[in-house]
Amino acid sequence: LHVESWSGKGLVRNYKDPHTTSLHPFPSYYPRLLANDPNSSWNFSKFIPDAVVINLGTNDYSTQPAPPPTVYEKAYHTFLDFLWGKYGRHTPMFLVCGPMIGDPCCEYVQNVVKSYNGKGVYYVNLKGILTPADWGCDQHPNVQGHAKMAALTIPVVGKYMNWD
Repeated sequence: LHVESWSGKGLVRNYKDPHTTSLHPFPSYYPRLLANDPNSSWNFSKFIPDAVVINLGTNDYSTQPAPPPTVYEKAYHTFLDFLWGKYGRHTPMFLVCGPMIGDPCCEYVQNVVKSYNGKGVYYVNLKGILTPADWGCDQHPNVQGHAKMAALTIPVVGKYMNWD
């Protein structure tokens, strides 16, 4: 299991950026070995995942100005193409509508998933599943919230990964 995350980074727009797109959103950090060193490169051949789960969009749409849907959806396609270029087109991608955001972001994530017609890209709906008891700092999921997210994500991933 490898996890890549950075609080406040979005697919195209970081949290509270005054513009509809950010200079350094999350995908710009993904290829790095060390996040703050743009000259460090992760060796993608060292680990090829069986699947990739992506939960991006919360920071893009949690504050204004929001990116246009076409910009967001195109960036998602570009990021998926990048990942498939590193991991192979056979690697399934699970796109999450996270528990800290709702529409219109979830609608845009679904649009991306639908555009692949069930060919290796799947939707995981976690919208609205958390309660205040599931929150930690700044309404991010705490341990209980992450457990709830996992409990709903695992069956979706398992269905397409033949974990039965």
